[in-house]
Amino acid sequence: MKKIILLSAVIASFLLTACNDKIYTVKEFKEDKGLRDKYFQKCNNGELKPLSDENCINVMNAKIATDGFTQWSSR
Repeated sequence: MKKIILLSAVIASFLLTACNDKIYTVKEFKEDKGLRDKYFQKCNNGELKPLSDENCINVMNAKIATDGFTQWSSR
């Protein structure tokens, strides 16, 4: 019985963590313009929360460093 509970807990934690997007670093965003543009768009259109999502914060820092100043749309 303990093995079943332990196995269930492991499977549940795997499924919960597998659903989250990877957190990209500023360096990764700087090096990959396509990735940078994709995540900037997600943050800009409200798919992700620009002020609290780590990827939005990192993509904005990368865009400032590579493309100059940008801002989120005025929604």
